[in-house]
Amino acid sequence: MIKRVLFAVVAVSALATAVGTAVVASAFAVYALLVPQVGEAGAAAAVAAIAAIVVGVAGLFAALHAKGGRRRPEPEPSLTERLMQAARERPLLAAGGALAAGLIALKNPQAAMTLVSAFVAGKATERTDRRR
Repeated sequence: MIKRVLFAVVAVSALATAVGTAVVASAFAVYALLVPQVGEAGAAAAVAAIAAIVVGVAGLFAALHAKGGRRRPEPEPSLTERLMQAARERPLLAAGGALAAGLIALKNPQAAMTLVSAFVAGKATERTDRRR
């Protein structure tokens, strides 16, 4: 475990060193390319301007990514969703509950129909609320 973390730290530091070297080398290359045309001061200013543009664009992307990361909290799960989650987590308990509900429905079909109609009516009101 510690070995993996150590390798990850070494890899990240090697990558950061490589990126830093590439940035410095490209800055020197741009400077050397521009010195004959605009002089030393102009070349230094151009390198600084390019660096500022790169940092500004990176900051803009970071800001846009930070704004997109904020999302609304998910709504509270309904009773049906909680029951389905419980059934997924405890299938034997769900099977026992289904068996008990079936036995109750056999003994008293009117009560079972009342529960089913209330459940269907509740679903119908949820659908109309979501369309608004």
